[in-house]
Amino acid sequence: MRETDYFIQHLTLRQLQLLVAVVDHGGHSAAARELNITQPTISIQLSRMAEIVGSALFQTIGRTQELTETGQQVYDAARSILAALQKLDDEISGMQGDLKGELRICSVSTAGFIPFYLGLFLDLHPHVIPRLHVGNRSELIERIAGNRDDIFITGRVPESLPVDALPIMKNELVVVASPDHPLAKKKSISLEQLATERLLLREPESGTRLAFETVMRESGYEIKPYMELGSNEAVRQAVMGGLGISVLSLSSIELETASKRMVVIKTEKFPLQKQWFAVSRRGKQLPRAAREFLAFLKHRAADVRR
Repeated sequence: MRETDYFIQHLTLRQLQLLVAVVDHGGHSAAARELNITQPTISIQLSRMAEIVGSALFQTIGRTQELTETGQQVYDAARSILAALQKLDDEISGMQGDLKGELRICSVSTAGFIPFYLGLFLDLHPHVIPRLHVGNRSELIERIAGNRDDIFITGRVPESLPVDALPIMKNELVVVASPDHPLAKKKSISLEQLATERLLLREPESGTRLAFETVMRESGYEIKPYMELGSNEAVRQAVMGGLGISVLSLSSIELETASKRMVVIKTEKFPLQKQWFAVSRRGKQLPRAAREFLAFLKHRAADVRR
């Protein structure tokens, strides 16, 4: 039987950090790139960790590696330990008046304003280390469920997960087209006409698409996408290329509309008035950098509303 302090004597904080990095970043390669070390270094340390624990940490299922039951327990404990140390560092830094540490944010790709606000925040707090992941709604929900980031930026608060949500900015959804599109010359169009157009839409789980489908369904119209595209940038390029029309967040196309490469089509029931939210896991003790960034966003949002 092991002594009660066996793990304390043999496990290292670096090993705990490496395990969390491999799980959170989806594999040894991504973790190695993130931490700027070699894959063999990670493999050696995790092998040693498994020996200390006395059980395998990972199992191969198909072509993927997943945590074993023991591995999940060690991972959960590692996250708690590292979070406690981060909290201690935050508190000490707070007493010294210096804001530092990691700021982990996940944002949907349509929230194009986040890099701008993050840049302003980092100008005020240059010692904060940003970690920004941009993806689609499915990725964001997966990362919330996995507790992989501190703050999540989305236009639709996931109802299936325990989260707190702070409204930070209005999100206007508009119908857009190329300046050369026939609709660009019309004063306005109806939902009936909109439903017959070549619609360029994101994947079915996209928040923008869900909002569009909801208003059309409630008005008695069924939509059939002409093309489904995997990113906001792909939709923008397809619209500007004249392949069809789309519904996009106004904040994500400011450059295109200002340069007249894309126009907003006045449409019945549009713009759809939605909100951007900053979401965090309910009950999670956020690092000081994350708390300060939330306060910063809240203050900026108040400025925008005035």
